[in-house]
Amino acid sequence: MNVNNVNKNRGFSPPLTWVIKIENGAEKLLGLGAVAGIVALCGVVMLQIFGRLFMDVPPVWTEELSRYLFSGTVALTIGIAYKRGELVAVDLLCNSLNQRNAHFFNAFVALVIFVFGLVLYPSAVQFTQIGEYQMSPTMFFPMSYVFGSTILILLNLMFFALLAFIRHLLSAFHGGDI
Repeated sequence: MNVNNVNKNRGFSPPLTWVIKIENGAEKLLGLGAVAGIVALCGVVMLQIFGRLFMDVPPVWTEELSRYLFSGTVALTIGIAYKRGELVAVDLLCNSLNQRNAHFFNAFVALVIFVFGLVLYPSAVQFTQIGEYQMSPTMFFPMSYVFGSTILILLNLMFFALLAFIRHLLSAFHGGDI
């Protein structure tokens, strides 16, 4: 159920319209960050290739930075992927339900994802705190910046799961097709 395909002229209730606007705004903002991360990742990898081919001593930090940029980009885009329905899912049950019950089922799934994030959050914070005492091998900054991507992943996923929960409940009670 892709929210991007919503017909704006269907007369959604004001709360549902606000949820959709918040989701779309967050998607655009995080998408811009992801584009910046991918552009930076491409630049670093191109520098890495150039260095290996044409330099006597290629920069050693490019491999490390490319990994960090990749994990940061994943952290920024996980919520967008969830919103668009691009994560792994089994749709057999949902497709066999009527529209109202499908919204209730999707609301339940979103709630489970949110609660799962809440359960994992303290461990992600603890993992990030471990990185305060470690330095990156070639770039020499605290690894807590890198380990913090686990917190960002959870917060991002929880944010979009909470919005999906609200959106599906409102759609189930309002009769909207999102």
